[in-house]
Amino acid sequence: MKHTEHLDKFKARVERFLRRTGMAPGCFGREAMSDPTFVFDLRNGKSPRPQTMDRAELYMRHYNKSDAAPAAQVHAAE
Repeated sequence: MKHTEHLDKFKARVERFLRRTGMAPGCFGREAMSDPTFVFDLRNGKSPRPQTMDRAELYMRHYNKSDAAPAAQVHAAE
């Protein structure tokens, strides 16, 4: 798969996650990436490194709406 196709699919997964959970983009960026502008940067064309996308994917896979601090659990699992 070409990098641009992979990036487009990643962006779509992030947007679906935000819609499904009702999470604000800034909250996702802050909790998942320690960067409140992460989603806004994605939307504006920034291309994250593969490791960064993996970290976001891990967060989305392990996110549980009832968790008080899901990001802390994701980082502990790494």
